[in-house]
Amino acid sequence: RAVRGVAAVGPDLERDRPSPRRLDLIERLDAGGGASETTVDITVAIVRSLTVAFQPGIPAVAGLTREQLDRQIARARNRTLEDMRRVCMVSMLLAYRGLSDDELGQYVRFVESEAGRWYMSAMTSALLAAIDAAADATAAELATAVPQLVGDLR
Repeated sequence: RAVRGVAAVGPDLERDRPSPRRLDLIERLDAGGGASETTVDITVAIVRSLTVAFQPGIPAVAGLTREQLDRQIARARNRTLEDMRRVCMVSMLLAYRGLSDDELGQYVRFVESEAGRWYMSAMTSALLAAIDAAADATAAELATAVPQLVGDLR
């Protein structure tokens, strides 16, 4: 389970171990809301944009096609996901610590409902589209600015 070792991470969680019910609610919230997946997808979007922008200067990926690069990034994403689940579990345990189990349960039931799934999907899609656009624009600017900056520092 993703929560193994969670109780020992933060001082609040070490002192006040979450109940099995609370851990289950947090796992359901992550599964229904996709916090772990979204966090990894945001990271991947930024890494992909930077890698594509700097690809010619990165020997490990310079000769890769876009398809090969995407496959490597997808493998890295999958390796990262389980670690991110643990991090998100701790974050959510801390973020929702002010809610009772009943209040958290109400929120989880909303997230798992048809309306909640629609909302989470719409919000995640919009967030990822915005991150993709910002990451692409920033990476392109960095690819231009960094060589100039390095040249200026020489």
